[in-house]
Amino acid sequence: MISVAMTSYNGASYIVEQLDSILHQTLPVDEIILCDDGSSDQTLSLVREYIEKNNCTKIKWIQNDKNLGYKYNFKKAMMHCYGDFVFLSGQDDTWLENKVETMIHTMKNRKEIKVLASSFEYINAQGQPLKKREGNTYNNDGLYHRQVLENNMCIPVSFKELLRENYFQGASLCIRKEIVQEFCVHYKDYITHDWFINLCAAKYNGMYYLNTVLFQYRIHEKNNLGIPMLNNSLVNWFLQANQEEKRMLAFSTSNAYIEQLKTNKDPYYLENEKELSEIQHFLQDCLEILKKRKCIEWIKMSTNEMYTYFRSPKTKIMDIVFVLTHKGR
Repeated sequence: MISVAMTSYNGASYIVEQLDSILHQTLPVDEIILCDDGSSDQTLSLVREYIEKNNCTKIKWIQNDKNLGYKYNFKKAMMHCYGDFVFLSGQDDTWLENKVETMIHTMKNRKEIKVLASSFEYINAQGQPLKKREGNTYNNDGLYHRQVLENNMCIPVSFKELLRENYFQGASLCIRKEIVQEFCVHYKDYITHDWFINLCAAKYNGMYYLNTVLFQYRIHEKNNLGIPMLNNSLVNWFLQANQEEKRMLAFSTSNAYIEQLKTNKDPYYLENEKELSEIQHFLQDCLEILKKRKCIEWIKMSTNEMYTYFRSPKTKIMDIVFVLTHKGR
């Protein structure tokens, strides 16, 4: 059985187009669990009309009594899914017609894959493809920091890679039932839902990336989650990146995830306790230096091999800029 956990919040502009793309796959899905998080626009009436017009029994519609926020809204949708495989979907994107068939075929032929992420392409509000970012030498339009692979290659993604940052948004994922179940039991919202899912799979050496474009990610003014606007100016990017919360986010999230594994006595933590403890101490040291703006200590930290692994060259520059520009505050 194939499920889609779909969420909506004031998504009237594109939700019908997205539903159409999901329901016209070369391999049909069996159910769409649609959780609405308190829309005040025409989303609900459009969904109701779509169901009636198409006599669609696959869409199971849930309206939340109160706004849960996108993270817990996805969790609620996933908790109502019965599928052996669960896809995640927002309200803005468009699936290519072979998305489900390609990903299910890959996962059925490779039992070791617990979660599979596909690639994507950007489109604008009108559905037109956006030009790829110049100078991009990484996969997944720059989101996955490995050198560009051949098309259709399927490769494992390690736990340590994903502990550094999240490379794959929820819209790209197909998830086996056992990971859905683990997510629903243990998820907490200090971390995005998709990052948590990817880390869960990576614990079992089961997180994989398929370098095939299988959906279109829409960029528009009202995106509720996911990737920031591509047309963000350099000045705005700098101002956002130079905020304390932004500088500390990856470190604090990874530290909290390791702490959760430790508290839960997760088998992965117990098997890798020495390495994860060392990583956690490093993350905590980084957080302390950033919080207290210790310039000399940060320069010393920048020579640490682990720091080099966890921070990209651009991120390193922004770290030292933050420490220097916020010193004494």
